Amino acid sequence: AAASPSACHMAANVSNIYTPISNLLVTPRSALFGNIWSVSSQVLTPHRNAEEQGTIGVTIRQLQRILCERTEELRVLRQIIEAVNSTLDLQAVLQRIIDLVSQVTSSDACLLYLLDESGQRLGLRASQPAHPESIGRISLQVGEGLTGWVAKERRAMVIGRQAFADPRFKAFQQLPEDRYEAFLSVPITARDRLIGVINVQHREPHRYSPDTVALVETIGRLVGGAIENARFHEAAQQRRRELDTLAQVSEAVVSERYLDEILQLTVTVT
Repeated sequence: AAASPSACHMAANVSNIYTPISNLLVTPRSALFGNIWSVSSQVLTPHRNAEEQGTIGVTIRQLQRILCERTEELRVLRQIIEAVNSTLDLQAVLQRIIDLVSQVTSSDACLLYLLDESGQRLGLRASQPAHPESIGRISLQVGEGLTGWVAKERRAMVIGRQAFADPRFKAFQQLPEDRYEAFLSVPITARDRLIGVINVQHREPHRYSPDTVALVETIGRLVGGAIENARFHEAAQQRRRELDTLAQVSEAVVSERYLDEILQLTVTVT
């Protein structure tokens, strides 16, 4: 017997549903895309009424949004890796990191602090927007202020509003970001060692999603080794310059001594 018009219509709808889903689910399964699969398992069940068809449309849009977000996160992480591996210039590495973090979080400000050689103080080394008058001049003890707390505890801090009202907050007169509402801070680490802290800030109250926090935390772990390598390179370059200067001074001293001896010999001979 011929299929009824309603049955044909339902089959066509189901076919239309499966096609975009099969196009979406082409990425290999991984932890990064785990929540996509839990949603898709619900979508791939035939539905029989208009209300459920509408629900499928919403779910498909959710899948598309999740895929777009994950794709953007992967793009940023790839750019971070390329940036930190493209140069050993420490300042260039730091600036590229905060530029990308600012971009992915849509933040109004991003600050990066590095732990000094003593392991006791954090110094501001890069910022977006730029604060050239404060770079290298603002520092705080580990455990001091919000940034120092993150360094001491080595875990993220998330404050959606009135960060300046937190009892751990410490103001720096030079930084306009002290008046910003929202604050996200994560440690930078390498092989379980603290390297520094990244701060993300928004002028207005802002909700930092768990995905955003996780992404910035991943960046903090990802760039720690590269920053450490760049610092070693910078120290080696500084040591080389010092040795070159010492060699030039020694050469000048020796040359001057020989000149004095020649002049003395000339006086004696004459």
